[in-house]
Amino acid sequence: MPDTKSSAASGSSKQRRSDKDDASAAALARVATFLQQATDAAKAVKNLPPAGVADLRRARSLAAALLDTLPPDPALEQIKILEYKGRIDALLSMLRSSCAVDGQDGYADQLVCMDQICTAISSWLPIIWNAFESGADLRLVRASIVCCNQTVDAMWELCEIRASGQVNIKSAAGEIIFKSSDDLSDALNWFWRELLIFDARQKSDPSSSTILADLKNLRMAKSVFELLASDGENTADLFNKHWTPEMHEVARKLLKLRI
Repeated sequence: MPDTKSSAASGSSKQRRSDKDDASAAALARVATFLQQATDAAKAVKNLPPAGVADLRRARSLAAALLDTLPPDPALEQIKILEYKGRIDALLSMLRSSCAVDGQDGYADQLVCMDQICTAISSWLPIIWNAFESGADLRLVRASIVCCNQTVDAMWELCEIRASGQVNIKSAAGEIIFKSSDDLSDALNWFWRELLIFDARQKSDPSSSTILADLKNLRMAKSVFELLASDGENTADLFNKHWTPEMHEVARKLLKLRI
C-alpha cells in the first residue's frame, strides 16, 4: 500500500517551500519598488542644508544596511567578482604603497606581492570562463576581464615586470581550449578574442560590437585582431580548434574591418 502519510508530508513540505518562495518574491518586488521611489526622491536633493546632515548620514547608513541584508546576486557568486576583485585590489594597493615608500629597497616584498597577484588572476580566469559559458551576464564578464587587464598594466607601470602565470581553461565538455604558462597578457588577449567573436555573432553588423568598442578604449584591438584566424590558418598557438564554422565566418567578417 502507498505510504499516504509520507506522501502527504512531502506534499505539505513542497507547498511550504512554494509559499516561502512566493513570499520572498513579493518582498523583493516591494524592496525594488521602494528603492526606485527612494532613488527618485534622492535625485530631488539639489543641495545639502546644514539641518539635513543627520538625515543624510542616516539615509546612507540605512542604504548600506539594506545592501548587507539582501541575499547575494547569484551571478556575482558564480563569477566570484567580489571575492577576486577585492583580493586583487588589496594586493595591488600593497604593491603601490611598497613602491612609493620603499622603492627598490622593498623589491623582494614587491616580487612576493606580484606573484600573489598573478596567482589570483591565473586562478580567476578559468572561473570567469566557466561563468561565461554558463550564460553569466556579459557585463560582469567584461568587468572582470577589465579588472585583470588594468591590474596587469599597473604592475608593468609600477615595476616594469610582465605578469605571468599558469592558465588552463577548459570547455564545459572538459576539453582544454587554452593553455599558457607565460605572459598573462596572452591569456587576456585570447579571452577578449573569444568575447569579441561571441558578441559579434549577436550583431547583424560586427562593427557594432560592444566588445570591439571595449578593445578600442583599452587600446587592445590590434593585439586581439592578430589572434583572429581566417580559414586555413588554424594553428595550435591560436587556440581556436573549438570554433564552429559560424565562428570562423564571424572572424573573417571582423578581419575585413579597418581597425
